[in-house]
Amino acid sequence: MRDIRDLRRSIEYLPTAGVEPIFILDTSAIIDLEEHDPVGLRAFLDREPANRIATPGVFMEIQRHYHTLVGRRRVIPEDLLVSIESALQETAPLHQCIVNHHMYDHHRYTATGIAQEICSVKKREHDPISHPDSHTLAITLTLAAHCDELNLPNRYPVVLTADEHLYRPLEYLGNPLIPEHYPGYHTVRILKTRP
Repeated sequence: MRDIRDLRRSIEYLPTAGVEPIFILDTSAIIDLEEHDPVGLRAFLDREPANRIATPGVFMEIQRHYHTLVGRRRVIPEDLLVSIESALQETAPLHQCIVNHHMYDHHRYTATGIAQEICSVKKREHDPISHPDSHTLAITLTLAAHCDELNLPNRYPVVLTADEHLYRPLEYLGNPLIPEHYPGYHTVRILKTRP
């Protein structure tokens, strides 16, 4: 787990020069933060809805983890499940706007294809990219490339994750030196919750 103070500092200092982040939480980040900084996670979830996005796929994964016990303790406590469900409902209009964007499917296919391409054969066969991860990538890239069209000027996506299926394709696609580079992808920020 990354030093939680470093992660908090990174989140606090992200907004610069009038450009505001839109945070996208992945299941792996929620589990990591719940284990190491539950107070910080609750504070994050209490932010204004315009500053974060919860996806239905991540919520479904969190529901599954809610039913998982480690020792006698739930991996995801009930109050966190309720907070994430609330975040999902609050951000539903923004989420729907992004999914309805005419380039959403293009970004989903691009990101999923890159994720498959850069993963090892073993990883592709034993741990293929999930639908929630593919959806999170598409949401992120659609935001990165089309914030102005989505009436979100001066915004950029920040993904909190520990999942290689998310951070590796985003790092790859954000590199301006590769031929597949698309305008806007370089604005994506990734905060890994594990080193």
